[in-house]
Amino acid sequence: MSATWVSDVVFYFKNLRLQVHGTRECGPSVVVRSRDDWLAARTSLSPSIDSLRQMDSVETCKMVEVLAEVMPKTTAATISVDEGTAARQLHVCRWLFLLLVNLDELQARDEGVAADLQAIRKHCDAWRAHLMSTGVGSCPS
Repeated sequence: MSATWVSDVVFYFKNLRLQVHGTRECGPSVVVRSRDDWLAARTSLSPSIDSLRQMDSVETCKMVEVLAEVMPKTTAATISVDEGTAARQLHVCRWLFLLLVNLDELQARDEGVAADLQAIRKHCDAWRAHLMSTGVGSCPS
């Protein structure tokens, strides 16, 4: 498990949080545009379940902390309208599927994030239902 992979995840959701809250200081930044390019260039952005299982406690807590902050304030409708592209919706959907199926294991291994994981589970269910209803979501292999 590379640190870059975790950084990409954290970066993506932090940018999403900034976009949803409208707190960008001066419009789309070069960083956001370069991340758009990165998203467009990658056909499969989802980690495997094995990759999630290889995350250590620090990596897990970092990812969960960002997701727990973003998800309650970011509705599925916000994603589909503001983030727009099918590629991004699919990216988010795949993450949610992976998190949903793997939450019990993460919680068992990292007791400190149990409350955050419970909150994420609730939002995962809602996001997954929305994305599946749009025809964008699909279960990752």
